[in-house]
Amino acid sequence: MGLKAQWGEARLSPCFRELNASWPTDRRLWAHELSQARAWARELARLGVLSEGELREILEKVRKNPEPPEGDFEDVHAAAELLLGPKIHAARSRNELVVGDELLWWREAAQECLGMLKGLLGDLLD
Repeated sequence: MGLKAQWGEARLSPCFRELNASWPTDRRLWAHELSQARAWARELARLGVLSEGELREILEKVRKNPEPPEGDFEDVHAAAELLLGPKIHAARSRNELVVGDELLWWREAAQECLGMLKGLLGDLLD
């Protein structure tokens, strides 16, 4: 589902469309979006929102799609919803989705920086 499909036949100006399209940047969050989707799908199944079959289907799609899909998506959440179905974001706000992805991304980036710093300190102390 690209922007056209999400907004129907709305005639977004090219400037506005370019300004709002975060997919080129959001692609880096794909693994984190899928990580959240796995955990949330399990919780939705536990609560009875998803059947066991739906849960298996979602988890299989997550497993088979580790790389961000190609397409003209509004953002990483729209891409995930297209792949995994609308129930995957049930009872979650866009803000929760964004904060979760960013938190996971920053945690990973901080670990990477710490690793580089340890390496640098090791080199300096040798």
